[in-house]
Formats: sequence, structure tokens, C-alpha cells
Amino acid sequence: MCANAKVDPVGHLFHEFMKTFITRLVARVGKDLSLHEVARLACCGVQVWERHYLSISPDTLRTKLERMWGAGVDRPI
Repeated sequence: MCANAKVDPVGHLFHEFMKTFITRLVARVGKDLSLHEVARLACCGVQVWERHYLSISPDTLRTKLERMWGAGVDRPI
């Protein structure tokens, strides 16, 4: 099926893995991980994983961050 669609199965599987991995890490932001830690664990910057890998909406991410900052967590510089 991948050959007919001209999709590299190895690259596609890696992208799906990264998407799942990063989405699960972001779900932990404010609980036991910070954005900085997620970026380090994902080995890429926030803009990269937000654009290419994140499977939650930007509004959900914004709500999580506002809730976290409202709890007294310092905003990134």
C-alpha cells in the first residue's frame, strides 16, 4: 500500500512515532514536565514540534499553558 502511494514506510512510521511521543509529553506539561524539558526530550524546538508533530490543537496547548502560568509557574523568557 505504501509503495502504491509512494510513501516511505520507514519515514512515515518514524513521523507517527514522534507525533505520538511528543503529544504524550505535551500532555504532561504542568504536571511533571516543563516546555523546556519536552523540547529537550523531543530533540527539537517548540516551533518545530508544534508545527510538525503535535496532535493537539493550539487552543488546547494555550489553555494548558495559561492554567500552568496561573498556578505560579514562571513564563519562559
